[in-house]
Amino acid sequence: AEQHLVLARGPERGLEAQRVGLGARGHLEGGLQGLGGAAAAIESLRALLDEDPDDTAATTLLADLYERGGRHEDLSDLLFARFDSARDRADAEGTRVLGLRLSALLAAAGRRDRAVDVMRSALEVLPDDAALLATMHGLLTADDPADERAAVMERLLAQRSGAQAAALAMTLAEVARQWLDAASALR
Repeated sequence: AEQHLVLARGPERGLEAQRVGLGARGHLEGGLQGLGGAAAAIESLRALLDEDPDDTAATTLLADLYERGGRHEDLSDLLFARFDSARDRADAEGTRVLGLRLSALLAAAGRRDRAVDVMRSALEVLPDDAALLATMHGLLTADDPADERAAVMERLLAQRSGAQAAALAMTLAEVARQWLDAASALR
């Protein structure tokens, strides 16, 4: 049975995060007010992450609470730390989930270069992950190296079919042409 985090009142520590085989995370989110609100949930999830820093479910829940509370600096710090940890452990799911979320946060904050760095790092762990490749493709611009853009498009093209593949192949051909023109100009 899948384990989920819920908050419950503990005898000594106030709210405690516990793993139980209950329904989806709605149990946590729906029960926040009755158990002491978001501040207590944040405290409990941080305590849980102190004990198990690599708990992706707890990280995701805490990130959601930070985001809803407008605590963007805390959210950024949390996602960077957990993403680095997941990547260092070659944790595929953690790298994917946290990398996508962190790159979206950075891109929305106007930090596209940092978002690209996060995707580069995630793609070192999961070089052919469709979601990571699609995100990286969306982040890259004409200002990025043509060889990198072409490599991302080639790997993404291998996972596409039909009209999506045709459109991507046309874009790839144009990037390759520009790359060759630039290389010829250097000679």
